[in-house]
Amino acid sequence: MSGTIFGNAGAALLEVGPGSARLLLMLAKAYPEARLVGVDIDPTGVRLGREAVANAGLAARIEII
Repeated sequence: MSGTIFGNAGAALLEVGPGSARLLLMLAKAYPEARLVGVDIDPTGVRLGREAVANAGLAARIEII
């Protein structure tokens, strides 16, 4: 992935099936200007992802739905 894509203000990324949100957390740290959204059909995955995002203090930038 190029820093020019995610380095732009307002850049966004969607992950389908993020589970525990490990990839989203890594991307959020690597690209601090990006907004990230994870979509999961598994309620357990949604819960785990939201907990991980909250624990990392990144809830303002990462949404799990």
